[in-house]
Amino acid sequence: MKKIFKKSILLAFALIISQVAISYADNDDSSQRVIRISGRDRYDTAIKIDRDCFWNEESKSQIAVISNGNDFKESLYGSHLASSIGAHYYPTVKGYISKAILKEIKSNDIKAVLIMGTYKQLSKSVDNTLISHGIKVERIFDGKYMYGIKRPLDDLVSAYIHMTVAEDIPYGDINSCIIINENKYPDVVAAVPFASRLSHKGLHLYSTRYFENIGYNDNGLVRGAHFIIGGFNSVPRKYTTYGDSEIGLNYTNTNGDSNRVWNYSGRLAGRDRYETAVKIAEAYSKVLGINSKIAIIVNGEGYADALSSSLEAVINSSPILLTEKNNLNRYTRDYLINNDIEYVLIIGGENSVSKNTENQIREIISRNWNNDVENDI
Repeated sequence: MKKIFKKSILLAFALIISQVAISYADNDDSSQRVIRISGRDRYDTAIKIDRDCFWNEESKSQIAVISNGNDFKESLYGSHLASSIGAHYYPTVKGYISKAILKEIKSNDIKAVLIMGTYKQLSKSVDNTLISHGIKVERIFDGKYMYGIKRPLDDLVSAYIHMTVAEDIPYGDINSCIIINENKYPDVVAAVPFASRLSHKGLHLYSTRYFENIGYNDNGLVRGAHFIIGGFNSVPRKYTTYGDSEIGLNYTNTNGDSNRVWNYSGRLAGRDRYETAVKIAEAYSKVLGINSKIAIIVNGEGYADALSSSLEAVINSSPILLTEKNNLNRYTRDYLINNDIEYVLIIGGENSVSKNTENQIREIISRNWNNDVENDI
């Protein structure tokens, strides 16, 4: 399995590392500055996103990650795993693998599939179907033993990611952790592409549950995390970052490290899920050195269509922002305006992000674009 990982990563990340993807910014047609990717349901939407991400034959991966699309925790960890290692990602139904997904797997010449969850979460018939087509399968689930240790799901996923894309970097301790409450799906949705990029630098996503289970504390505190995602109602105050900071990014480079990832630490949090997503987006510039003119917008009230959005965000070097269904959220609106965003990709149909919200986005993007044109004259 690891050999397949290595071979596939060389191909898949030729696209991501060079940041060559579908370039919405190359299209001057105003109708193409706001694009919607949607399908009949979350599963069809995921297939369309996957095709969008792997449109280039040279970028296609030989690995896929599959999860139960009705289990948000396994699915979001699966999305994080896929977007970190450059794999295809397909949520499916519990009882079987659909003909549509199987067709995608075969047409993409996928050699190995990582299945998220136990047989209770995804039927063994999924394994049997894939094996019958000559595809290798491996299960990743909460409590699986790895190297003789029973590991929680977040730890397993981090280990798989590290051995695939960051094995030359020493596996760190809490100083290399991005801590999140895995039960707060809006925070996870927005954090996954940010964390997926940081995973290449040896930073990994861990839940508060992990630290509660291992009893890691310093006089009742869990101290020294690199980043914390979410406010104190999501991740309690006893979890702290470098310098026991409260909220916001802090410059923490005390040893002259030239790698900007290690220059900053802090708790990225807002007054609600929407502002928290914006705070994560604002960190892209300082932490990752990315000043994107593209934003991905998903429904912040449900996770269904957002499941597959992470790889799209990684490939396009863009953050994920959240909105209410029927009205563009004010924090998201202000981010689009203040950061002069010129292209938006909406994930999901009008039951997720309404036409009214889309029109509000179009109005802002058109105004941003026209302002830039005027400034160039």
